[in-house]
Amino acid sequence: MDNPLTLTKGEKFSVVIKLESMDGKSGAYYVMESKYNLGNAASWYCGGEKGQSFYYNYGWRDMVESMGGNVRIKAYTDDVQIQKPSAPSGLSVSNTIASLTLKWNVVTDATGYEIYRAGTDGKYSKITTVTSTSYVDTNVKNNTQYSYRIKAYNTAGASAFSTAASLKKTQISVSNLKADANGSKVQLSWTGVVTGAEGYVIYRRTEGGSYAEIGRTSGNTYSNTISAGIKYYYTVAVYSGSRTEGKCPEVGVMYLATPSGLSVSNTIASLTLKWNAVKGATEYEIYRAGTDGKYSKITTVTSTSYVDTSVKK
Repeated sequence: MDNPLTLTKGEKFSVVIKLESMDGKSGAYYVMESKYNLGNAASWYCGGEKGQSFYYNYGWRDMVESMGGNVRIKAYTDDVQIQKPSAPSGLSVSNTIASLTLKWNVVTDATGYEIYRAGTDGKYSKITTVTSTSYVDTNVKNNTQYSYRIKAYNTAGASAFSTAASLKKTQISVSNLKADANGSKVQLSWTGVVTGAEGYVIYRRTEGGSYAEIGRTSGNTYSNTISAGIKYYYTVAVYSGSRTEGKCPEVGVMYLATPSGLSVSNTIASLTLKWNAVKGATEYEIYRAGTDGKYSKITTVTSTSYVDTSVKK
């Protein structure tokens, strides 16, 4: 063979040998291994089969087997020396929703990549193996510093470590959460749109209770209905897929029912007011109008009655 063929280890190939008469005449040609004596070599007569090729089927055979003889042919190859890949380059870490995302450049001849991570103790350990050039690490905590290194690998082994990349995981959250109540209707709103967010999870609790998810939205507003006299607290978290960030600072809201059962009785040098208690109320404001019909606040009380002594006969 004038030009040796370079093969990748494991690659399939075939060997085709064509015999042609050097003088244009028929004749016998011998194909053998160098270790065999002529007496052990099989012969093949080109003659009318000039240019004939062979195939392997339990031994190399004449494709038309015109002579019915096996031809002893073997192909020899040296083991291809697979080299370990070079160390990955361009490793970067970015703060993403409930995660840190790693990216790096592809390494030629690599079949996969080993991801190593160190926490605050600075000790690296392998956390996973991937075949792509990116990885989303969801096993992270907010306000914690992480460092990463990558190795590329193939059948020859693993490369040296890449240059390390570090980042402190910080919470990604909405800002300026507000809750405005109009009777039993509450309108939540917050500022801005979080990049990479699929949407926002809305949580609610009552005084002394635990938060429970009440809905999701892709916008930056949300409406809810509440009952009178109960204080509700709301918070919002950013999510993407199955990943949810920590909750933003909570806001509280409550609406009170209008006092009912108000009565006024004529008492000694006074007028006495009484009304029904309102759930959740801590104080009551008393308003009075005179002959002009204009109401103005005259006092605030914590009980459900009031004696107005500033009246005239």
